[in-house]
Amino acid sequence: MRAFAEAVLADQPDSSGRLEAAARGAGHEELLPPAMMPMHWDMLRRLERARASRFDEAYVEQQIEAHELALELHSNFVANGHGERLQAHAEAALPVAARHLEEARRLDP
Repeated sequence: MRAFAEAVLADQPDSSGRLEAAARGAGHEELLPPAMMPMHWDMLRRLERARASRFDEAYVEQQIEAHELALELHSNFVANGHGERLQAHAEAALPVAARHLEEARRLDP
């Protein structure tokens, strides 16, 4: 579980930095998400409230949900996105999101 979480955290800043560069380079700063979206705050609060005996299960459920959403968003952006730079970023992010989703599904909380 910990190795998975550390791998996701290690990939996140790189992906976020590439997204920011692509959006700014394409002149679409408005597409950059805020630091944390309301749904992410909600996920964090649910984890904070989870009983210790259920924390791992709740974490895995959230990771599966988040990576399914990431795959859907990136796939949609590849097909319908704004500009080649942003579409290229979304396309590059797809295999990482898919790998994280597969790994999350294999976790045994």
